[in-house]
Amino acid sequence: MARRMTIEGIEVVGVYEIMKTPNGLIRNIEQCLNDYNIPLHLSTTVVKIHGDKRIEGVTIANVDGQNKPIKESEQFLECDLLVLSVGLIPENELTRNTQILISPITNGPIVDENMMTDKPGIFAAGNVVAVFDLVDYVAATGEIAGRCAAIFIKNELTRIPSRKVSVNAGNNVSFVLPQKINTDATGTLDLFLRVQTEMKDAAVMIIVNGAPAKRLKKERVILPSAMVCVTLNREHALDKDVTIEVRGVNNET
Repeated sequence: MARRMTIEGIEVVGVYEIMKTPNGLIRNIEQCLNDYNIPLHLSTTVVKIHGDKRIEGVTIANVDGQNKPIKESEQFLECDLLVLSVGLIPENELTRNTQILISPITNGPIVDENMMTDKPGIFAAGNVVAVFDLVDYVAATGEIAGRCAAIFIKNELTRIPSRKVSVNAGNNVSFVLPQKINTDATGTLDLFLRVQTEMKDAAVMIIVNGAPAKRLKKERVILPSAMVCVTLNREHALDKDVTIEVRGVNNET
């Protein structure tokens, strides 16, 4: 939006992000802000809007570690337009109307590795399940859901729910998809996750019974704005719930 307004001739004073790390993809920050000399201010938020019939300005302030405005840092900016970004949630109207179990974290349906919800025969994928940042991941979950729905219709995917274990979000992980795994399945499984805070030299670990079982992936830098995809091998003990954590490479054990 900042880039579009700049192209249309509007002077954009800046983008103000309350988080200490950007919520957008790195490539979008480069192409939409840096390439147009639009400043990005992190750990900053709007605390007051000035004006009566129209906006005359805003007061911004830096925030502390709990995202609370720091009074001493308040600054008035003259402007006549304020654009607010309030985040994204999955399209879940149909999900709620069908009384499918919804995750309080993603605001989308809880699914298993087949992208099937808790209602047998009802599948969900892409931005219905969670907000994905890459269309590649949306397409991947859509392919899984479509393939498994076709198998289900042919009665080749059991209609009797098998026992499932939970995949839980652990240290520095906001959520993991899918949230359920069938214990009788074989092969590999792609897990999608988001972290809570930026971390360098990070290791994505699978935790079983409180102890690290295996490193699933190593990342030089991992960001809250970028969804991470890791592959889980079914050789792991999947007869019990597992937890996915992100740790520093030097703290894997």
